[in-house]
Amino acid sequence: MGFNIEEIQDALLQSKTLKVAVPTVLLAPVAMPFVHALAGIAVAGATVFAAGTLFGKVSGVLSDIIPLSEKQDDSADS
Repeated sequence: MGFNIEEIQDALLQSKTLKVAVPTVLLAPVAMPFVHALAGIAVAGATVFAAGTLFGKVSGVLSDIIPLSEKQDDSADS
């Protein structure tokens, strides 16, 4: 009835593996929606950033085409 050191090492390795594998398996179905939500937030943020950049560029070009003094003169005539 002696203990074999290899059997003890195998048992310890299996218990350490189970301590990692079981929570992973239990959290996997819950984690996927969070991953998709984070990806959606990233895409939405990139879209808002791109729209803001485009709006800034267009307003910059329009302000170069129509100087501020002409805009003020038109509003004074009304």
